[in-house]
Amino acid sequence: MKISVKTFKQWNEKVLEKPEEMISKCFKKLSDCDKSDRWKVQLIIAVGHLMKDNMNDYEYYINLAWQNSVVENKELEYLDFLSKSGLGLTNKKLIEKAEIIFSTIFNMTVKNNITGFLLRGYYNLGIIKQINRKTAQAKILLEKAVEYSRINDEKSFLADSLITLGNINRIQGDYITALDQIYQTIDLFEKLNDQIGLAKAYNNLATVYNDKKDSENSLHFLLKALKIKEKFGTEMDIAPTLNNIGLAYLNVKKYKEALKYMLRVKDIVERHKNESRLAWTHMTIGNIYSEINDFSAAKNNFEKALNLHHKTGDNEGISSDFLNLSLVEEKLGNFKKYRELLFKGFKIIKETDDKMSLLDYYQEIIRFYDSNEDLKKALKYQKMYQNLKDEIFTLEKEKTIAELHTKFETEQTRKQAEIEHLKNVELARANATKDKFFSIIAHDLKNPFITIKSFINIMKNSINELSKEKILVLVNELEKNADNTYKLLENILDWSRIQTGTIKFDPTGIELQPVVMRILSVQKQITDLKKIEIKSNIPENLKIYADIFMFQTIIRNLLSNAVKFTHEQGKIQISAEEKRDFVTIKIKDSGIGIKKENLDLLFRIDSKFTTIGTAKEKGTGLGLIICKEFIEKNNGKISVQSEYGKGTTFTITIPSGK
Repeated sequence: MKISVKTFKQWNEKVLEKPEEMISKCFKKLSDCDKSDRWKVQLIIAVGHLMKDNMNDYEYYINLAWQNSVVENKELEYLDFLSKSGLGLTNKKLIEKAEIIFSTIFNMTVKNNITGFLLRGYYNLGIIKQINRKTAQAKILLEKAVEYSRINDEKSFLADSLITLGNINRIQGDYITALDQIYQTIDLFEKLNDQIGLAKAYNNLATVYNDKKDSENSLHFLLKALKIKEKFGTEMDIAPTLNNIGLAYLNVKKYKEALKYMLRVKDIVERHKNESRLAWTHMTIGNIYSEINDFSAAKNNFEKALNLHHKTGDNEGISSDFLNLSLVEEKLGNFKKYRELLFKGFKIIKETDDKMSLLDYYQEIIRFYDSNEDLKKALKYQKMYQNLKDEIFTLEKEKTIAELHTKFETEQTRKQAEIEHLKNVELARANATKDKFFSIIAHDLKNPFITIKSFINIMKNSINELSKEKILVLVNELEKNADNTYKLLENILDWSRIQTGTIKFDPTGIELQPVVMRILSVQKQITDLKKIEIKSNIPENLKIYADIFMFQTIIRNLLSNAVKFTHEQGKIQISAEEKRDFVTIKIKDSGIGIKKENLDLLFRIDSKFTTIGTAKEKGTGLGLIICKEFIEKNNGKISVQSEYGKGTTFTITIPSGK
């Protein structure tokens, strides 16, 4: 019996709803279906087992179906139908299962070099990773999708990939790259005559300007998007843009206009029974009523939002509702209810990744303790607030963004800008890297001084009450902060000299063992404190050819990292051996290791990837970037292997000094 395309499609949809029933049905069909269609039945069985979380059975049948599809030369059909299963799971919000499907497709595509599906593989997996908030992985995959889209002249995939990358870069605070990518999508959607895509690009452009607190430009692009959507889109296409216009008017305190647009949104989402969107709409309407001091109407809308967020299981929404309701209760004079709701929401927000809302909670809790004259707790939360704020916000680039806006928005210069864009994109990226570096300085150089200032204030204001023991604790903490700040300044100085080309480069023959032993002796105090065992296996008289200052900096940084991320009573091994014209040096630790998805971020200044040490030591990630620069300057290479939870090995190859 042959299985028609229509029947296969129906099965593919039904297995997501009734996996048990479809598995049973397909087992019966296996014996009497045509041999050439057996892979279809096995594919449905595999998806059914995924729905039931039977991963061993899923792996077995997914591979069996693949092997049979290869025999029948139906690989592309197999991948296409499996993609439809992944999209079906995405639409059902079963994101983890969708990621498994798209990972399977991607792995099969790459492993078997199916070039006709490679672009879709990168794109679909990148999109699902982004939905699943695995941003670093999503970015790498979508950048590959952009690369293959350009090679194959796939303008539609290129536009969709770029617009998602633009959103990722916006979220990460890289507004220069975000604007560059969004303006590219505008050109592509215009060439494709894709009006809905063009409206989406205008909407994303408005979001960048909204993040920059530029409400005028944000409204300009939102109204352009709305004009297109009202002509070509459905009601549910129009609703998000109406919502964003309402928020933009709220930001500029035009409450009447804001309420008008938000009530339009409410009417649409109520008709379409979209409870998640309706919850957030009620929240915004509540905020508008709060601004015009109609606190009863505000409370009514916040309570509706809270009920809907509970219903949809949205913890970030629930925490925001509690904060809004607490403030309304305070305005209404219900101070006990105000405190209860505030700390109830705070408990929830700490369990989410919503750092901006956590920042709002810190501010309100500081105000609460200040008003109750509990200055100790107010200071505690003030410090937590400042640390989080420094983590979130990067330096703003108003001038650069204004230039990009003028360049791309003015119709008369659009075509010329398109040509100049190709010349300037590398410069823009270089500036973005520089700006990221200065954001590291702003955060990591500022924080130690905040701590030092706090300790000095405590000592200054309480010197008569403090015991000698407490003063010693404070002085030790001050010393530790001063040492860390000095190390950061050393790294900043080294990096700046690299970038300006003023660093002296004087390679010579260096005997390896004495240099390493001197650096180990400097680290001894810390390694003794953490009871870390260090073994050195470096042959005597082994020489390298390198700049002595640069090489010492490399080893010092790598050993410092190994100590930082190794637990008490852990082990560190440093070894070296000569291979032809190069010496290979390995620094291996038994520490916390690095997740696979983070390995590619280690040597990138734009990633700002850092991890807290095992004794709460902080870092900037700048040391590894300097190591890579210095190693490459000395004609060497650096690589890293790591197993999360078990340890890391950095390997350096550098010219021999024999």
